Amino acid sequence: MPPDSHPDAQARLQAHLTGILDVALDCIVTIDHAGRFIDFNPAAERTFGYKRAEVLGREMSDLIVPAPHREHHRAGMARVLAGGAPKMLGRRIEIEAMRADGTVFPIELAITRIATDGPPLFTAHLRDISDRKRTEAELLKLQHELEQRVADRTTELERARLELEESAARRRESQTYFEKSFHASPALMSIARAADGKLIEINPAFAQGSGYTREEALGRSTLELGLWLHAGQRDEFIRRIRTDRTIRDHEAEFRSKQGRVRTLLLNADLIELGGEPCMLTVGIDISERRRRDQVQNATYEISQAALAGDDLAGLLAKVHGIIGRLMPATNIYVALLNADRSIISF
Repeated sequence: MPPDSHPDAQARLQAHLTGILDVALDCIVTIDHAGRFIDFNPAAERTFGYKRAEVLGREMSDLIVPAPHREHHRAGMARVLAGGAPKMLGRRIEIEAMRADGTVFPIELAITRIATDGPPLFTAHLRDISDRKRTEAELLKLQHELEQRVADRTTELERARLELEESAARRRESQTYFEKSFHASPALMSIARAADGKLIEINPAFAQGSGYTREEALGRSTLELGLWLHAGQRDEFIRRIRTDRTIRDHEAEFRSKQGRVRTLLLNADLIELGGEPCMLTVGIDISERRRRDQVQNATYEISQAALAGDDLAGLLAKVHGIIGRLMPATNIYVALLNADRSIISF
């Protein structure tokens, strides 16, 4: 008798195999040619919820194969009995299995054929991959969320890019409009740094009114150019722009390079150019308007003096004072007219 056929050796081998099956982490089951359980290890008991004694001799498809797959399983077993090759033999596949409580869960399955003198036996290694599938699903979900976030962020960035381009286009359009308005305005306009008052831009009307060319004016302040007739008016202008950041209807007298004096109505605002505070000042020449107002007021005062009934000397003294405020004069000559407005004396 060969050594390995001795009853004691066979018993030792069987005990060894049983020990391996008992401690295996994977489910290991053996079925006969009819698909009935002939072995069911402890790991299978824990996974499927059946005791070994409950399943031995019973058909596997009735116990651990989900109902939708049972007919397919039975057809496969019938094909093997008819001499066909098992399609799943020697492969590692993922399918669904069912626990004793009816719960369906994913498993990884590998089947091997046991050679015997009689009908074939099959051993199946099954592993519950619920945790792995759950992890994979979570990873897929995270991947999808990440892809969605990337897509959303890409959309946001694209939208922001378009908004920036539109904003830049609007700024360019606004800048072009401002430049055209600035240079075409009949008002005296200038831009100066708030820190030192140095002019960084003037319009043609400012150049014409001040008598200074653009090249002469830029880089110098209006104080350096001597444009302010009264220093106090400039001091008040600077105080108000620093305090209120805006000035409206500030009257000041300016003297041009040629010495001509005119009255300007100033409006100014603090703006920012290239990150630097600057003063945008607009001056409207109201000299003629002031002159008309002064002449009108003087005419009214003279008429009131004439109606006061003073003697001729007193009237002439009042007229001399009134006209003296309008223009420098040492002597005043009065023409006396008759009824048809012809001169009768001078």
